[in-house]
Amino acid sequence: MGKDKKNKWKPVDPEKVKEMQEKIKSGEMKIVCAPQDKLDEVQDIAYDLVDNILDFPGAFITDLSRLSDFSLDDEDEEIFVTMVKAKYGVDVSEVLNENIVDIASYIRNEVSKRGTV
Repeated sequence: MGKDKKNKWKPVDPEKVKEMQEKIKSGEMKIVCAPQDKLDEVQDIAYDLVDNILDFPGAFITDLSRLSDFSLDDEDEEIFVTMVKAKYGVDVSEVLNENIVDIASYIRNEVSKRGTV
């Protein structure tokens, strides 16, 4: 799913990148990572969703990462829901607008209700 979407990403302006690099080097701009506390609790499912279902292995995700970060269109979302349902037996269509960790937590909760994880 993800490999086909790479061409939908907007090209990066090299001058803008250079400007940002200079600001980072000078200390004028800092890179701050979003928290990963919630991710730690559901990382097995969250990384499975990103690595295997979205097909973005090794992608960096945080507590604030969303499916929209991966440039999915409506058809991709339908495929995502179908693949999650096939693998986990859980319909995530109602939580697609949540953060990935919240989707993973929803899956874990629904699966645990059945007694299997």
